[in-house]
Amino acid sequence: MIRTLIMCRKLYNRAKEQRDTVYHQEGRTVTYAMQQNELPAFKKEFPEYKEVHSQVLQDCLRRLDDAYQRFFRGEAGFPHYKSADRYLSFTYPQPGAVDKTFARDGYVYLSKIGFVRMRAHRPFDRANVTQINVKRHSDGWIAGIGVNIEAAEASQTAETAVGIDVGLRTFAALSDETKVDNPRHLRRAEKMPWVVPESARFPQPAESQTEGREHPPESGASAERFLAQAIAPHRSET
Repeated sequence: MIRTLIMCRKLYNRAKEQRDTVYHQEGRTVTYAMQQNELPAFKKEFPEYKEVHSQVLQDCLRRLDDAYQRFFRGEAGFPHYKSADRYLSFTYPQPGAVDKTFARDGYVYLSKIGFVRMRAHRPFDRANVTQINVKRHSDGWIAGIGVNIEAAEASQTAETAVGIDVGLRTFAALSDETKVDNPRHLRRAEKMPWVVPESARFPQPAESQTEGREHPPESGASAERFLAQAIAPHRSET
């Protein structure tokens, strides 16, 4: 697989060089279709590329074309040459055309490479696989498998859906004009007569700690704990 990855990266850079050279010297654009049609003659001149499946090479050229198209639309910068750490995957766009792609349990067959042991993280419909992307990571290889699936039915219709807008004056306003009042737990707790439990009272500092101070320090953690205990019963009511 490393060999396939290296060959794809080299083809990507060769194809980019051809596009740039032709444009600067002749002022014309080299398209994906033109480079794809040149692949058979290219493989005769460089026989090592016969070791890579033809559709994998075509996908490599399509990636380059997509990069240029995004640049022309203003969605990305000008395409760059790919170094070894920037070109990390190759793709089989039509794996279903090969009958033995998933012929052996626990393996995936990659054309021009052979059977590779595979550990699937979830079940998938092997009959509806549309593409396989093989990506190299620092700790191994990961195959991303694309599958055609039926569109899931909506769990509810637009007539029964309700929108929610969280506000300041009211806790929430629904799209059916229902309004939910703000429970205001803190305001309600402030208006109630508080009985401070012994366990929540602020610890009194020693006399040596209060000498020369107008007010003794308060314990912030104890205050927060007491406030939470006072508000908790009102939250359970709502």
